[in-house]
Amino acid sequence: LAWQTGAAARGLAALRAAAVDAGAAAGLTVREVTLEGRRHASPDELRAALGVAVGDAILPIEPAAARARLERHPWVASARVERRLPDTLHIAIVERRPVALWQRGGAIGVVDAEGRVLTGRGLEAFSALPLVVGAGAPGALPALAAAIAADPGLYSRLSAASWVGERRWTLRFDDRVDVLLPEGPPAPAWARLSALQRRSGILDAGVARIDLRGADRVLVRLDEPAAAADSGT
Repeated sequence: LAWQTGAAARGLAALRAAAVDAGAAAGLTVREVTLEGRRHASPDELRAALGVAVGDAILPIEPAAARARLERHPWVASARVERRLPDTLHIAIVERRPVALWQRGGAIGVVDAEGRVLTGRGLEAFSALPLVVGAGAPGALPALAAAIAADPGLYSRLSAASWVGERRWTLRFDDRVDVLLPEGPPAPAWARLSALQRRSGILDAGVARIDLRGADRVLVRLDEPAAAADSGT
């Protein structure tokens, strides 16, 4: 009868409230929130997502619910929330890794390897990342990010990547050399370029464009000074 009338539920709620009050009276409140793993995410935004403030009773905090709230933040790939009695809440997060700047219209945002937009603020801190342009580019970025990870040295020279016609990439290295990749997965063409760079230093050979769209040939266009020297003028 007590269960059907709700008396049992009200009694449990009263007991829980009494336990919380007793815990608070005994000093079991949040006096410190420690954060581990943060590099780019805003501390204020993380605190807001956590939904816990200093002075809150520590016993009612549900770590699983707090973790879920944190993981809805764009930067947070995973989170762990621990109550460390009597008065500390410890947060450990793993942030998503920024890999590029995506320009869409007049707006630029930082994206990860899955094409997820992480932030559009504080872009000066990410100026070393390559710029990605083109409609639908974030959707194609995961395959490119997986390919370029095979040669970090080559990736460090990548200035920009243009998703052309929503079907293939044109890459720019050192702000001067354009490399045209074929349609389809970018990994084979990236491996070809990596091999060419190791064997002949093709990016440093005075070229303006490298066309890898042909499976059996590489077309190269010299930059103007190199072309003039080659013609003897």
